[in-house]
Amino acid sequence: MKWSVYAFVCWVPLLAQQVTRTSQFDGFGNALPSPTYSTSVSGGTSTRVESRPSVNGNLVPAQTVQERVLSDDGRKRVVEREIKLYDANGNALPAERVRIEEDKQPSGAVTTRMSVFRADINGNLSLAERSVKETRSAGSSTQTTETVERPSINGSVEAAEKRATTVQIGNDQETRSTVVYKKDQNGQFYEAVKKVGESRKTSAGIVDNESTFENYGGKYRLVDQTVRRTVKNANGNEQVEENLYRETVPGLAPQGETQAPQLVQQRLITRQASAGGLSETVDVRRTSPSQPDRLGSPVRESQSVCTGKCK
Repeated sequence: MKWSVYAFVCWVPLLAQQVTRTSQFDGFGNALPSPTYSTSVSGGTSTRVESRPSVNGNLVPAQTVQERVLSDDGRKRVVEREIKLYDANGNALPAERVRIEEDKQPSGAVTTRMSVFRADINGNLSLAERSVKETRSAGSSTQTTETVERPSINGSVEAAEKRATTVQIGNDQETRSTVVYKKDQNGQFYEAVKKVGESRKTSAGIVDNESTFENYGGKYRLVDQTVRRTVKNANGNEQVEENLYRETVPGLAPQGETQAPQLVQQRLITRQASAGGLSETVDVRRTSPSQPDRLGSPVRESQSVCTGKCK
């Protein structure tokens, strides 16, 4: 279980309608045309609509996601998700359909099969990706293996990527490790990326640490790291400080293959709850090519207001 909550609007079943209005800003703090999100539930169908201003300033659809439960007998659950996309003027683009089948075994193991179908310009759907995920738990440890298949150039569907994840939960602490396997030029799988993370619950709040390593010539190298500190006040408000470290500093040429990640960005997130819903502001500080070792002044990145049953 991960204690920190990243997404301001979560795709979860809601009891009532939820509407979120987000104001976005450029790098100088000037307001930009901003999207609106709404989520509603009718029967067993959840619908999330994202709208955005067009070039003429009118609010047009950007994306609609509709999810419905086709069957659920307690052991096997089948969900279908339909994703409709639109261009900048609100004109419909080829749609996408996702089918998710979750099968729970008496032993506690869970098998999740997901198939993604994408439409061409004529509206004909074809398989774009499918995956099988196996999850098994033993005590405080959970292991997940996943295989992702995609159509090859010869028309067959072949394994393209594999993932192995281990999650260990202890007292006020969780550790995570994921290894991503990709194919080399000879079609053989190799360890390409490793992601490790840790969440600790302290008296001051929650500390999350996420690191990404990439395989270079058979050796792993740390390429980025995110450290997130979350503090929840007695009034329910939440303060998040997120520091991003990267091996390559934006705007500067790499300084060698073994360069240690440097602090390049800091995000300051404030969430405030009220009787009417939830508000969130995000301010960001970044380094610059002229001052790569110093963060600049905070600049407003976004501001959101959610009304209804907000999570």
